[in-house]
Amino acid sequence: MKQQSIATMFKKRSEEDIAKTLEQNLVRWMTTDHMAFRSIESQAFLRDLPGVSLPITSRRTMARRIDLEFNLRRAQGTNVRDICIVSGYFD
Repeated sequence: MKQQSIATMFKKRSEEDIAKTLEQNLVRWMTTDHMAFRSIESQAFLRDLPGVSLPITSRRTMARRIDLEFNLRRAQGTNVRDICIVSGYFD
């Protein structure tokens, strides 16, 4: 079995970090600006991102990610109102 080079390993890690940051920013944008989940599927939106591979490509996936984050924070004992404030539901 061939080992990855250090450069390949760091490049892969960097790409994963970028994808995670992009996903977090998309979720924050959707919740903070009260965007419809279908916005992520908009051709007008996608046209402005040539060559970018989005980590979330459907409204159902977006809704699941927001729901998952909400439930994780609630399970950690975070007050529901605090979750909504942090997520941008109450600006």
